[in-house]
Amino acid sequence: MSKIIFSLSSIQPRRENLNLIIPNILKQCDKLYVNLVGGDNIPQISNHPKIQVNQFDKAGSEIRFFNYNDIDDDSYYFTIDDDILYPLDYVRVMVDHMKKYKNKSVCCVHGSIVDLNLRSDYYRQNRIVYYFPDELSENTQVNMPGVGTSCFYKKNVNLNIKDFIVPNMSDPYTGCFLSEQNIKKVAIKRKKDWLIQLNQFNKAIWGNNPHDEIDKVINHYKNHLINETSQNLKTRSGYEESKIYYWSTRIKGVYAFISGLKFREIREEILKIQGRQE
Repeated sequence: MSKIIFSLSSIQPRRENLNLIIPNILKQCDKLYVNLVGGDNIPQISNHPKIQVNQFDKAGSEIRFFNYNDIDDDSYYFTIDDDILYPLDYVRVMVDHMKKYKNKSVCCVHGSIVDLNLRSDYYRQNRIVYYFPDELSENTQVNMPGVGTSCFYKKNVNLNIKDFIVPNMSDPYTGCFLSEQNIKKVAIKRKKDWLIQLNQFNKAIWGNNPHDEIDKVINHYKNHLINETSQNLKTRSGYEESKIYYWSTRIKGVYAFISGLKFREIREEILKIQGRQE
């Protein structure tokens, strides 16, 4: 039977989120790698036989692939974030979609399509984003998977953390590496709020994309990306709808901060949601 492996990275300001995220994951996995970046404290919830803790003084989002080549080929490798609550049917649904593609694609919830007609500013101009909290009515091919919501079948996907040269570029690097291997990336259909965003209730990190470096990587792999997904580029209206949602979520986050919402109060609400899922 295939192994179910999860890998999570967590920065110090969002460490409390692990108390919300990890319980659902442990019920669905064989092993969970918890990669702690910065800070000395190890959350008590990480003291579990299924969990291996790795500590790093500095690392980017790519650290979720630190143990990728340590696992068996017959394994599903899930990379997750420390600001998303994943449901109890996450593995079942994701693996079902993986099997539809004979484990030869990478399935994600969050994903985007960059406009390959551009020569630069791929992440700042006319990018369609399928945000993970949103409903998606059908499986949709993307060229940039959201690595925090992605599933890989180890035997069919070659990835090496050493190739992620610039930190915090895991989405564009992964999208380009997969295109080079002719591996399709699919954002799966789902209902609204199947995954729940936590960052607006605690610490959020926005605007950290190193755009110049992203442009270099995408231009280097551009021919592979064009061959794979150019037919999926949408109309201008699709881009505008995506931008409207992006900024609406950011405004909600700022409002939550200004209103003085306490993480403890939000934690209680999330725990209620977890109870309903069980």
